[in-house]
Amino acid sequence: MSASPAPDTDDVLQPFLSALDESTAQESLGHLISHHAEPIIKKIIRSRLQMASGPATYGRDWQESDDVCAEVILQLIKRMRDLRNNSCVDPVTDFAAYVAVVTFHACDRYLRRKHPARHILRTKIRYLLSHHPSFVLWGKQGRESYCGFAVARSKRSEDGRAISLKDLRDRPGELTELHTSDLRGIELADLISSIFKNR
Repeated sequence: MSASPAPDTDDVLQPFLSALDESTAQESLGHLISHHAEPIIKKIIRSRLQMASGPATYGRDWQESDDVCAEVILQLIKRMRDLRNNSCVDPVTDFAAYVAVVTFHACDRYLRRKHPARHILRTKIRYLLSHHPSFVLWGKQGRESYCGFAVARSKRSEDGRAISLKDLRDRPGELTELHTSDLRGIELADLISSIFKNR
């Protein structure tokens, strides 16, 4: 038996949450997942995995992308069941946004598992940029981040130039080619400073 839906629950969930029997609830949940969740999930996964791996390798990752999709759907089904059976669970006020957040988190977990060294480097660079007094990192959480020298942050509006972490990733050829052995012994702060100075 389902609990009555919270008044601020997204309307798209109402048929599932208000279903009088389990058969109707199951049918409504299937419709909810296939028509409302899967298009969002697949679009985000395609974008995130293609962005991380590059267009040429996305084809090889199709099985892994299906695994990420299945993981997200499993989480959504569990959450929807919890909503239906337990009125104490916080309501989902925007189902599409909730699906997007769950999918982004699943993609991030997948990429951390697949590329642990990249994740460690990204975390170290992000930490440096947000904690070292010479640098500044700005942008909305979960969106594109921008970084630069702290003194130049106030001047950004004058010249309209900001260096995107995406720019550094997408155009690595613009940076001076360095061999791995050349990087040993260089402080990360000095390396980041030289990247910005060379732009």
